[in-house]
Amino acid sequence: MKLVHYILTPLLLALPPGFHAQSATIELPESHARTYIHLSVKDVDRDGFHFITISANKHSTRVAARNPVVCVPADKQGRLETGIWSALKGMSLDSSRCFFRGTYTANGAPHTLLVFLGEGYASDAAPLLILGFHADGTPFKVLERDQLDPLAFEADPSDGTARFIGFPTLSQESYGDLSGDRTKTYATTYDPRAVYLIHPDAAAKYDLAASKAYNQQHYVWAGPGMSEEIAVIYNYPGHPKPFAVSDKRAQTLFARLPREKQQP
Repeated sequence: MKLVHYILTPLLLALPPGFHAQSATIELPESHARTYIHLSVKDVDRDGFHFITISANKHSTRVAARNPVVCVPADKQGRLETGIWSALKGMSLDSSRCFFRGTYTANGAPHTLLVFLGEGYASDAAPLLILGFHADGTPFKVLERDQLDPLAFEADPSDGTARFIGFPTLSQESYGDLSGDRTKTYATTYDPRAVYLIHPDAAAKYDLAASKAYNQQHYVWAGPGMSEEIAVIYNYPGHPKPFAVSDKRAQTLFARLPREKQQP
């Protein structure tokens, strides 16, 4: 993790010439301090921001993102074109539209998470960066993935646990018509959700047991890895919930359906 610490002077609030920037201000419960967040990139011809500078109490830390992060487009068409998510369950989008914010309580103390998104390409999940804060307000990388579309952040105040759920890979249509009526029968590739457990002052870790439990409750479970050889079938007659079968078996099941069951 590349973190650069330096003393903040008023001149540093104005980024050097040639930098393209976006800024936001938040209050951190960890340090009870007004915190300034600056997103910047030296090459304005490149998409996204490469540096996130966190400034508070006359000190500043610059975080280098492995992949460029972007702000959420305000218009729906822009979000569709870039594949940027505008909502994340359990978190709120900052007014700058450049990151999501969520909090959880552990060991009797509040903890803040900021989620920064990258731009996805084609059918791939987009890059993601999550920052957390130590008690003095210093940021650190909680999670950084080249491909992880966000789904939800869940915190349980009763036991101080928190977890982040995302899509490492995105499902592709395999049978039926996914773009049509979702009440019709269709199938996609198998793409399980990943669950990362979050603890104070530490990097998040993927948890197999939590991922299995989450997928069993909200999706299906056929192992931790994606597979194009496994089909997840929705709305099949006699099956109120999605279920997973081999691709060969899916071919047989769809061949048995009347055409109107598959097409909108």
